[in-house]
Amino acid sequence: MVDGFIIHEGYGKFDRARWQEGQPARNWWGSLKVRKKELIGVTTTRCRRCGYLENYAKGDAGDI
Repeated sequence: MVDGFIIHEGYGKFDRARWQEGQPARNWWGSLKVRKKELIGVTTTRCRRCGYLENYAKGDAGDI
């Protein structure tokens, strides 16, 4: 397992969440520093019976 964090960017739009390896860091104006070429799309599966969710970041960087 590798530490990372999930990013969802956008205002007033729907977009797929993405995962980035490492610890979140902020730039000088307070936003998260993001290495866009290293982002991996997040896929979520859901149990129809109980509603349990699991997130997966499958694939390679740049896959969205």
